[in-house]
Amino acid sequence: MSARRLNVALDFGEGDAHAVAQLGGDAAQRHVVAEWAQGFAVDPRPVSPPLVKRHDSLLRPRGRGFGDLPGLFGDSLPAGWGRLLIDRELAARGRTLVDVTDLDRLALVGTDGMGALIYQPADDPEPLDAIDLDWFDRLVPEVGTSVAADDLERLRAMAGGSQVA
Repeated sequence: MSARRLNVALDFGEGDAHAVAQLGGDAAQRHVVAEWAQGFAVDPRPVSPPLVKRHDSLLRPRGRGFGDLPGLFGDSLPAGWGRLLIDRELAARGRTLVDVTDLDRLALVGTDGMGALIYQPADDPEPLDAIDLDWFDRLVPEVGTSVAADDLERLRAMAGGSQVA
């Protein structure tokens, strides 16, 4: 399943997330655009003051520095270890990397990314069970070969907020 739209919100850990935008693909331009949430557009918070000066139009990427995403949201994508885990998990679920989009990756970031931006994926993963260090020790060396998608999902979620090593 591919993410078509993601809701983006600000959550400062107060338990009350504030809607920021909705992300969706622009097939004609082959990139992702952000449409500001109505309440946010009326009373915006300075999420990126140097780059985002208006909240009355769609936000589009400036170049390809953050893949298909506007930089404000592309900065939430994991790099290194986190991206490897996401891509391996999606491959284990039958997705080819050619079909994986940056929206798919952000959907998997969900609420576990760096900073206060959270992404509401279509299907939230189930809560994780307690960590079994023996399971972790056996699984990590096998990441490059054949690991089940559920194990990769659990490992990715355990990687921490930045999802990088």
